[in-house]
Amino acid sequence: MVIVVSFSFFASFIHRIMEMYFFRHGDFQHYYNCSAKSDQEWSELGQHNVGIGITCIVIGLITLPLYIPCMTTMLRSELWQHSCYKLMFFNGVIDIIGIVNSCFITGYFAIQGTVFCHAPHFNYLYGCLIMGFWTVQCMTSVVLAFNRCVNFWNSSLLSSMFQGNRTYYWYLLPIVYFLYFCIFVPPCLYSSYVHMWVLDPFLGVDVDVDPALVRSVTKPVIQVV
Repeated sequence: MVIVVSFSFFASFIHRIMEMYFFRHGDFQHYYNCSAKSDQEWSELGQHNVGIGITCIVIGLITLPLYIPCMTTMLRSELWQHSCYKLMFFNGVIDIIGIVNSCFITGYFAIQGTVFCHAPHFNYLYGCLIMGFWTVQCMTSVVLAFNRCVNFWNSSLLSSMFQGNRTYYWYLLPIVYFLYFCIFVPPCLYSSYVHMWVLDPFLGVDVDVDPALVRSVTKPVIQVV
């Protein structure tokens, strides 16, 4: 099996970074151009779904309070001395952020019928953060799984990697992972038109889009042959 890095990486890379918004705003306005429709037309395009919105919010109201006793319990000294609880607490913080987004923010967007062009600047920057938080949760789970395996292997050398305050250094791996995806990967954007978080801000919308944008968010950079 040979891993081939596609040359499209160099063409699409410049469209993938959040830096484009701050330092090359003209490129942002070109690739995420909302001028194809008026504000009124974008508003009419959005699909107001009160049922989905209320369901998301209710789920959030049920699940979020359950984290309070769990997180508080993890902070007890007899538990906090174990590395796994330090990692689970960190993962719990990310979970809470995920619940706020998946339940409350998504619910509000569903009720309002939000599409990208309702507030392109906010949606773009917020989408970058959401992409980062999603991946940091994945990486934190991987670190926690590795920590549990180390415990089962009962290796003094491996166990020393998580002893005492050394566990906090493992926070850096998910944080770096978060920064990479937040900055170098296209944002994840909510669209009530398809009722999901998507990479393509104009998915399903009948507008002319620069093909470079579509390629940059849909074509794999690394192809496995």
